[in-house]
Amino acid sequence: MEYTLVSAADFHQASDCLPIDAQDPSKLPNRLKLKGKSFGIRHTYVWSGLIETKHGSLDEEFTLETALNFAKDRNIIMVFSNVAIGIMTTLTEAVSSRKPLPYDAGVKAKVVARGSILHYTSQGQDKQSLTVALADFSSAVKCIVYDAAKFPRFAVGHTVSLRNIIIRNNTVIITKTSKVFLVPGMDVPEEREREGDHLVHPPPAPELPLDQALRSPAKSKVTVKGQLIQEDSVREVTVNGSPVKLKDLFLKDSTREKVKVTLWRPAPTEAKPGDFVVISDCVVNSYKNEVSLSSTSSTTMKIAEAPLETSQLTVVGAAVEGETTELLLEDGSTRVVPSEMFQTALPAGSFIEEYVVDNAPLVVVVTSKGASTIQVQL
Repeated sequence: MEYTLVSAADFHQASDCLPIDAQDPSKLPNRLKLKGKSFGIRHTYVWSGLIETKHGSLDEEFTLETALNFAKDRNIIMVFSNVAIGIMTTLTEAVSSRKPLPYDAGVKAKVVARGSILHYTSQGQDKQSLTVALADFSSAVKCIVYDAAKFPRFAVGHTVSLRNIIIRNNTVIITKTSKVFLVPGMDVPEEREREGDHLVHPPPAPELPLDQALRSPAKSKVTVKGQLIQEDSVREVTVNGSPVKLKDLFLKDSTREKVKVTLWRPAPTEAKPGDFVVISDCVVNSYKNEVSLSSTSSTTMKIAEAPLETSQLTVVGAAVEGETTELLLEDGSTRVVPSEMFQTALPAGSFIEEYVVDNAPLVVVVTSKGASTIQVQL
């Protein structure tokens, strides 16, 4: 158990405590029951003054630890002018608690990071949730708020005192029955603020070629880049009794010809087949011997600059169609290149079709960037 100083104004929010008239020690009751819990002091301060209670007095220069021990020995709350010492549960204690849900002990923390509001459907109703990071001196934890009316209280920099919360998987859950009080601010170490920001805004998963991404362990997160070659229509599936929209995309790169990426609750995008895209924070799935990728709540898709690619083609035939020339390759496939660019690569006075026939099989090196041909060389 850690102890913290709380002002008289919000002292009533401290667990097992009530506000006390500091000017009348005779009214100090036995309200604080430590119940044999460990007694820890995080910070030490030096106070000067006379502490009087109906249980005894402390008339000397004293530290916070001395005063707290004085209170502990007598099972009382100590009051310094208008400041009281009360018990507030730390975030570390809260998330490690094994108490039955919901967790009703007092938790005081600072909001150090805030994500975007997520819109979703549950049991046919439109819902919202907000993910934030809370921090105190002990730790930083993720907090998900499911009551939209409480969103304004979770602005970055606000300090909140929480009651009737749910603890699940080291995450604080705020529902409509949770109590959220705005209270005077508290300072937290910079390290805790960085930890909290990392929880809400984690760095994207590493970018991997498609082949390597599919060989990653199941459920691991990856970021991929490739050319969008197919985009299926949005369809709906039922999840926990509610319809959820999803869409399948197919990408390719130099390591894989076709990889499926399923976007759950897809956001509008300007990407179209032929564009190169970067899709972040996908999770690797394996189902019925098919390995694919699926989006997560942190997935984004952005149009990316196409990479330069060089291909060596073995050409056995050519058909000039005005500004473009279709090349017949040795394996039976075809490749279209700009006629003017191909003509420039040939010796002066040559004609494309005749030159290819006379020199077949002809090795042609084509440099391209996405759907654009940059250079043709022999």
